[in-house]
Amino acid sequence: MKNQMSKISLPLLIMTMIVFTSCPWRTSTDPFPEPATTWIDRIDWSSHSGMNAGFIADNLSSHRLVAFAGSVTPANVLGGIPALTDNHGVHRDSTVFHRTRTVVVVLVREDDLREHYAANTLVALNAEPFSSIMVFYNHGMLNNHRNRISERPGGRHRFIVTNMTDHDVEFRINSSLAGGDGVLGFARRITSEVVFHLTDPAPPALTTTIFPVFRFFHPVNQVVSEIVPRWRSGYFQGQPYFRTLATGAANPAVNTTLNVQDLLADFDMELGAVWLRVVNASQDNIFFFQGNNVMASSMDTFTISSAMPSNHQTHVFPARATDSAPAEPITVGNLGIGPLIGSRTTNVTDSEGRTTFTLQPDHRYTITVTGSTAGGFTATIGLPGTPVSIQELLNDREQQ
Repeated sequence: MKNQMSKISLPLLIMTMIVFTSCPWRTSTDPFPEPATTWIDRIDWSSHSGMNAGFIADNLSSHRLVAFAGSVTPANVLGGIPALTDNHGVHRDSTVFHRTRTVVVVLVREDDLREHYAANTLVALNAEPFSSIMVFYNHGMLNNHRNRISERPGGRHRFIVTNMTDHDVEFRINSSLAGGDGVLGFARRITSEVVFHLTDPAPPALTTTIFPVFRFFHPVNQVVSEIVPRWRSGYFQGQPYFRTLATGAANPAVNTTLNVQDLLADFDMELGAVWLRVVNASQDNIFFFQGNNVMASSMDTFTISSAMPSNHQTHVFPARATDSAPAEPITVGNLGIGPLIGSRTTNVTDSEGRTTFTLQPDHRYTITVTGSTAGGFTATIGLPGTPVSIQELLNDREQQ
């Protein structure tokens, strides 16, 4: 029996070897070889929502972008953002999004990523990304803030930034306020040089204006702050600092530099806003209203817990309507609180019962809420407010 099995096994073995070695998909001249895959081919381009999203992005550009946490390395990839897409949720990587913090997200074009990967020069993309944005992640909350990626990065003009300071700065296109043409890029602290590329503006525009804005998260104050450098003297005194570039299509390519250290040395700093800090000393959770609209805090939270330590929110009210005007006092009224999103029950008043207040820019005002849903609430704003120390904010921000 053993000999018979040996006689049967040998022909079968020979036939098997012939079949496998003669199959067309096993030859070196196969016209349709199975493509090799890399980590780039496995990037997640799907959109995530709810607690599965680390951040939300609106990609206004015509490029497929790959997002990295901090720097361009395979270990830091967060996901892909399709071109011309709105409300795209990038997956919440638990190694990055595991606590309330800010994250510098570096964005590179997929084509550039593949090219530099093939040339083994990925590190070069850190110095010349497509763009970069500062994402604020609030752990344990829905992170629905939509981070707007401009269509303007990626062109022939070069904006070269040196930031050897201990502060992070964002460069906004055509406005220091939210809006404009979005963000050109974000220069992290202690960066010897980063180059941002900029496209020509749509005709008939001949120039592009860049506004630097310092952005921080302050854990103690529970606020995301923006500090704006402003002109100290001259024709533009009191207005946000800007740099105008001759980027019209008929002009030669621009190469311009900016040293962030010069901003700290030569220009004044301001919030250009009013902070309203709502402290919940009542027995129940509450919501903060302006009119009948529930207000989100600067951290995109709504519920103000009655439990320590997270029993307060800070709301930021802009004190400048346009970039061509200095920050001025603002009149705020019709503020209130309530126990439910659709249930405003109590007006915010001052010590004399007034419901409309004139508030000074670069000041912090505290609204203290006491009482309960059953017995009624009291919400009182403390006047006058307290000046916010810009230097204190520059020193007292999140440590990366």
